[in-house]
Amino acid sequence: MFFTDIQQFNSDIFAKISALYDEPCTTPQRLDFLEFRVVHDRIKLFTDFLIQIVDMKIQQALCMGAPFYVLGPIVTDIAPGYDHITSAIGGAVAAQNGAAFLCYVTPAEHLALPNVEDVKQGIIASKIAAHAADIAKGVRGARELDDRMADARRALDWEGQWALAIDPETAKGIRESRKPEHDDTCSMCGKFCAVRSMNKALSGEYIDIL
Repeated sequence: MFFTDIQQFNSDIFAKISALYDEPCTTPQRLDFLEFRVVHDRIKLFTDFLIQIVDMKIQQALCMGAPFYVLGPIVTDIAPGYDHITSAIGGAVAAQNGAAFLCYVTPAEHLALPNVEDVKQGIIASKIAAHAADIAKGVRGARELDDRMADARRALDWEGQWALAIDPETAKGIRESRKPEHDDTCSMCGKFCAVRSMNKALSGEYIDIL
């Protein structure tokens, strides 16, 4: 809903607050006195990160669809050193519900001046959040890379996975640092890899797990 008549908008706000608190609210001055009660109750009612969804919807309505830029938002305060992750969770939800641009947050948030590695981690986390939001919104073509990655993983095509990964250097480095005995496995499951066994079963090959 877009409010084109600011006077009508003010009247609507006054009426809603009057009904909520059972107190007269007919002027902007009176509204000021009730503002803190509104904020207090809002904090009590919306204690989880879903408030960001409400905020995005309100911002879009009142600002006639203007694009909004959000920092995070972080969804919990208990993870200093990992706020690139907490903000990516909140950013994905905000973007799914209308945020147009996500500001990255680094692991150093509120701790120190970020270094190059911190910035890299923050940007990657933000890119993952934005991509996840595009998938959730059904943006055309958003799933294409994911579908291709799923095919590469099914085929145990490591080079194909590096080519599609959002951070191929890190993915490749992890595998190289813990190389498996057999190329068609990883060091997590070895020959017990379910993907490897299914591929062999589908092609009629003997499944050797020992």
